[in-house]
Amino acid sequence: MTLRTRTRGELSLFGTTSESNLYNSCNTSWVVDFTSGNCYVGDRSTMTDVVVPRFNARRNKGEIFFNPMSSRKESYSITGGNGIHVRRLETHSCSGIPRSAEFKFDSNEIVRVVTNLATRISPNYIPVARLINDSDMSSAITEVATKVSSGRGRSDSNLSEDIAEFDKSLGMLSSINHDIKNALTRVPSKMIGSAANIYLLARYGLKPLFGSASSIVQSFGQITERVRRTTRSQIVLNDTQNSSLIQTGTYADRNVLSVDKHTIVLRGVSLDEFITSAAYEAGFHLKGLLTLPWELVPYSFVVDWFANVGDFIGALTPTPNFNQLGSCLTVRSIRESSYTLVGATVHPGGGYNYELLEPPSGSAHGRIETFSRVALPNPGLVIKNDFRLSNITRALDSVALVSQQLLRIMKPIR
Repeated sequence: MTLRTRTRGELSLFGTTSESNLYNSCNTSWVVDFTSGNCYVGDRSTMTDVVVPRFNARRNKGEIFFNPMSSRKESYSITGGNGIHVRRLETHSCSGIPRSAEFKFDSNEIVRVVTNLATRISPNYIPVARLINDSDMSSAITEVATKVSSGRGRSDSNLSEDIAEFDKSLGMLSSINHDIKNALTRVPSKMIGSAANIYLLARYGLKPLFGSASSIVQSFGQITERVRRTTRSQIVLNDTQNSSLIQTGTYADRNVLSVDKHTIVLRGVSLDEFITSAAYEAGFHLKGLLTLPWELVPYSFVVDWFANVGDFIGALTPTPNFNQLGSCLTVRSIRESSYTLVGATVHPGGGYNYELLEPPSGSAHGRIETFSRVALPNPGLVIKNDFRLSNITRALDSVALVSQQLLRIMKPIR
């Protein structure tokens, strides 16, 4: 395996910044030039991938490649701004004329601010925060990989589960008239309980049956043939943090507004080749039969809201007659940090007091995007990254289930 690395663009130093201190002493004004911080700006991207001999010819023949690769894109910028300008409140007399000292920094002060932040990885780079920790990302990677492995060998419907629960659905359907009647009464407990029963019947009874019926109809014209099917799963992690930073200076503290964003997109993919049939497309397949015991456990779907138990069982279930042509996991991470000077607070320094004549200003922005493709990891049992309780459908499911169970508990008491 031969690796190659390509780089495009380059970063350049923003420049050594000259700052001036203007000191009025009697009839003398003098300027002191000294070096401030500097940092890199610009855009640079780097990619490392695998060299595949005769790639186009081999791909045209149907060969599949899931080779590892990685890339990194960096972007840094400095926008506008000026330095701070302060004046000493205490005056001194020169030939009877009161004088005061002024200190003015002519540079873009945001450069000095960002290059002296405690979070910097190097004095010459604008700090870009990492908000999502490795533990959360590792758990999400396992969840994606398990979901993909569980999805291999399944069709869009699970006819075996629908058949096994058909009698339960009929039992719920037989009481529909009673539930509708109670839902229209003015008795709160009957209204809530019946509304929950009707909702759960539609959600977990009728909807799956209609889906299976549709799959059966569509499978009538299905012929036995060799096909390729892609199984996918995705998780997106997001975090944003706003904070106010204070950087202490000789005459004033610089106030900085910091905005950090971090997004990670995880995608798992498996490409399989197998011989399809009408029974498979209708939802009658081996994986569905082997995972049926877990699906029939009462409220197993609620457990699956919080942990990937069902997917883990499915991932460990064999998929005979499925030839996996390749699989991979891709990880895209986008980190952005922006810093904006929003003012300054003067304070005593060197035994003198000061007033602010001109606040510092300016902004800096850094963005780092990385992408990698690796082999699909092994499945595992984890607590899910997102319980999706904020999702309207999941919220309605939760309310209906809790209401139903509470009313059943309270009924014997009444």
